[in-house]
Amino acid sequence: MPMDEPPVDPLDPDFCSDLQGAAIGELRRRRALADEQETGYSYLRRMIQGRLDIVAEERARRTGEATDSSGPSSLIERLPSILASGIHAPGRGRLPQLLDPGEVDSSVDLRLDEIVSTAELTDLPSVDDARLDGMLSALADLEREVSATRRALQDVVDAIAAEIVRRYRVGDVPLDGLP
Repeated sequence: MPMDEPPVDPLDPDFCSDLQGAAIGELRRRRALADEQETGYSYLRRMIQGRLDIVAEERARRTGEATDSSGPSSLIERLPSILASGIHAPGRGRLPQLLDPGEVDSSVDLRLDEIVSTAELTDLPSVDDARLDGMLSALADLEREVSATRRALQDVVDAIAAEIVRRYRVGDVPLDGLP
């Protein structure tokens, strides 16, 4: 990459280097790129969390901890409440600026499917206890990893936004130049 081209990976340490020297258009481009990736990781985290909630509910059903463990079919009937219970996860709770889930590393998607395939998810009662516990552990690990990446991307967005705000405050950018 030539010296004058900025890095394209928001997680590259150089992505936020020299923010004060970057043109306002470049700052907006970087913020949009980081925002898009953060939205993708947010979507992926929700996908992981949904599978984690479903697998955890199956574990609870087997151990008698579920509120209604009347049988395997009850898992399907309880899906709306299972998936709704984790909507307010801890974190910053920022609303996405984009509706499109954005691009993420496809290897994370593949790892999610390797941990628990759609076929296994639809037939959890036939999965043995050891495999179910392995799914829970691997899903929890992947959720932590994706959440950490998402937080790092949020920090990048915040750093760039802070520089843009600073410029507006000191008058380096006219207010009529808002995006």
